[in-house]
Amino acid sequence: MGKILELKTQLDTKQTLEMEIQELKGKLQVMKHLGDVGTEVVDEEDEKLKKLKGEWGEEVHDAVKTALEEMDEYNPSGRYSTPELWNFEAGRKATLKEVISFISNDMKPVKRKRT
Repeated sequence: MGKILELKTQLDTKQTLEMEIQELKGKLQVMKHLGDVGTEVVDEEDEKLKKLKGEWGEEVHDAVKTALEEMDEYNPSGRYSTPELWNFEAGRKATLKEVISFISNDMKPVKRKRT
């Protein structure tokens, strides 16, 4: 009976260690996917990205990759889109100064009604 208890204890210890190993492997996978600033890194070996690159070319692939990286940058808790003001002429995010300038130039003068 003592040998059975000893084997059961060893089995429990082994299973506990195996679970800890699996947990550490999972944490390692997460760490591999994190960049230096804590955002996810887009996996270049992803089958969908490879297929996209093959069907549509490098330019579309790069645009999708950039979009995924930007979604990760703004939403580290999940990939969902957020509105962003964009300077299409320069091909980048608009600066606050550009936004204010655009709004002030775009607004029509408001005519006050005299009462």
